[in-house]
Amino acid sequence: MELTLTMMEKTETGLITILLGLGTVFVVLILLIFVVNLLKNTAQEKKEAVEPAKITPAVQEEPKIEETSKEDELQLIAVIAAALNAYLGEEKASYLRVRSIRRIASADNNWSVTGRNQTISDRQNLYRD
Repeated sequence: MELTLTMMEKTETGLITILLGLGTVFVVLILLIFVVNLLKNTAQEKKEAVEPAKITPAVQEEPKIEETSKEDELQLIAVIAAALNAYLGEEKASYLRVRSIRRIASADNNWSVTGRNQTISDRQNLYRD
């Protein structure tokens, strides 16, 4: 015995399936809305319960300037001259003479400097290809 459904029965079964699926989705979404609102309200209550801390102005200490010996300075000059020699090549670097070195304080932190250098490098590589 062969069981076949008429076109009307197939349509009715399809509509029931669609309504059950959509109904389930909307019920779950409404439950999620209630859970999120509940969590938000409990988080706000915890914030109100904690007293705000008193803000005290931060005192910056003056950076201590370390005294360097003459030998350390000469070693630093030798290292910088060697780095310039390696970077520029012997022909160009033979005309250079390191006369003085002074440290420049940077207001930027290492993260921003690294990010800036990486962005510049990426852009240069973009135009080389």
